[in-house]
Amino acid sequence: MAIIKVVQFINHDNPFSLLLEKEVDDVTTPVNFISTGVSRMVIVYGSGQIDSDIEGEGSGINNVFDWTTNGTNGIVTFNLGTLTVPVSTGTYTCDLVVYDPTYDDGQVWEKAFKLYVKPQKVT
Repeated sequence: MAIIKVVQFINHDNPFSLLLEKEVDDVTTPVNFISTGVSRMVIVYGSGQIDSDIEGEGSGINNVFDWTTNGTNGIVTFNLGTLTVPVSTGTYTCDLVVYDPTYDDGQVWEKAFKLYVKPQKVT
């Protein structure tokens, strides 16, 4: 499996989306975040984390996490540009932890993506 590479510029929007799928009996289908009742997501990188309970979730560019807009199709969109974390430029291998009633302790999508954080382009 190839790792997804994402470039994020500090203080710029650059939203990106991931399609999460599950495989059951050799059949791959998108994870339906709405019907499964997803209540929280956490991106874990190095010694830090970005938590939807803290940063917010919902549709639109002003939300860091959005599994509402295309959640029935397994798509979650992230808008990390306005966050102060990760606080420095660099490369981070990120895990995604998804919480729902079935997995109330969180289900880990290990090495979900590699995040390249680059400096702000325009002030």
